[in-house]
Amino acid sequence: MKTLSTKPLAWALCVVSSGAQEESLPHQRAWAVGTAKAKNWRLLPDGIFEGVASGKLGPRSIVRDILRKLRATEPDARPQWLLMIRFDRLGRGDMVESQVVMRDLHQLGVRVWTRDQGEVKLDSVMQQLFVAMQASVAAQENDVRCDKMRDFRKRKREEGLSVGKCAYGILREKGVDSPDPKRAPVVKEAFALRLQGAGYGTIGQRLTAIAPPQEYKWAKKDNDDKKPRVVEWTPQRVKKLLRNHAYVDAKIIDETTYTRAQTVAKTLTHDRTGDKRRKHDYPLSGVLSCFCGRTLIGATYGTNRYYGCKAKLNHDQKLRLVRADTLEAQFVDLLGRLDASPALIKQYRARAASPVSMPVLERTIRENNSKLANLAKSREKTFQLNESGHLRDEDLQTRLDTLSEQRDKLQVELEEAREQVAVAKGLAARQHDAVDLLRRAVKIFEEANVENQNAIARAVLLELGALTVDSAKMLQVGKP
Repeated sequence: MKTLSTKPLAWALCVVSSGAQEESLPHQRAWAVGTAKAKNWRLLPDGIFEGVASGKLGPRSIVRDILRKLRATEPDARPQWLLMIRFDRLGRGDMVESQVVMRDLHQLGVRVWTRDQGEVKLDSVMQQLFVAMQASVAAQENDVRCDKMRDFRKRKREEGLSVGKCAYGILREKGVDSPDPKRAPVVKEAFALRLQGAGYGTIGQRLTAIAPPQEYKWAKKDNDDKKPRVVEWTPQRVKKLLRNHAYVDAKIIDETTYTRAQTVAKTLTHDRTGDKRRKHDYPLSGVLSCFCGRTLIGATYGTNRYYGCKAKLNHDQKLRLVRADTLEAQFVDLLGRLDASPALIKQYRARAASPVSMPVLERTIRENNSKLANLAKSREKTFQLNESGHLRDEDLQTRLDTLSEQRDKLQVELEEAREQVAVAKGLAARQHDAVDLLRRAVKIFEEANVENQNAIARAVLLELGALTVDSAKMLQVGKP
């Protein structure tokens, strides 16, 4: 007689917002399968919910289908886990509704596991606010990033070019990536060392000793030849390598290995308040800007904490330091004023929106698209003139370079305009939720641990646009 499996049952949510993002669905599915296997959970084929569904107006339709199926399933037969790559897969429009979905899942006995957070819990006010703020950040960042990425890829495809440079260890042939026989083993070793808990510096030392140099094609006067370039395996370069999902796409490593490598990174940096190597913590790290435009970073001198600007050229060749306690107290005071005045929140957010009107931005986008189309025609005409003998070979490259400069300038202006449109729309759509989140932040900021304080501060920064320390060492909302 067969016995029922005692492994916890899991379902998976693999969803994107538009057809242009469908290429990520296989990666989401592979991550869910690999995670379930690593956790010793049962993930059956009929438990994978996959497709395209927008979440701009609340929970995605696929999510609603999951809830309906859960309610129609006997409690003993329901899954214990729902896997998804990020919390915002539930729906990125109305954060309040997304949290209602989260509450419904918990009431149905289902726990949520994501690639970037692990288990998502709602058992305290702090965690509820933290999850909501992460969804808020994801909403705007995803909109801006996806719009820019779609336009970038579309432009490259129209030009017949591959998207981006090949990462170290990858070969590209006719747009298809595959492992480089000489360098792919080096990439595998880097991931293996990371899974053993090695730091970026240690991995970099090993790669420096064994990694063959990268090879690029450099234009020469006489011929086009491959010229090797030694890669400097700095900790930052190693970090970039380990975060590059292209190695999964090129089948150098599997999705499980990639995901575990990201988890190792979190465990090594998570909650460092008790780390003897770290004397102090900086909850506003990466959030504050100096009036000169540079980001302030945490710095310790003696027993004192500071936020400092290292741009000495902007400060009479001196390192500008501001006491951390002073700025953190000002930030808490700012949260208190936001809590006391919803009107102040609306005022700050309106100021953070694009200073250019929407009609002007839309006209700029139309005009630049038209100019780019004309430049493409001019480029084609230039080649025709050269082929017909009306344009000398020595003048061809000069003409092409001029057209390329004009195209690059227009593309930058176009991307900036589109980004401003996306940001403005995101700010307007989340007005109600932003007021609610910012007013709740003050109640828990001082009691939260440093990691969550930083997450709250970054969410506040996103909503208000900028937090600047002026020349008088006072915290101001907005850019100088």
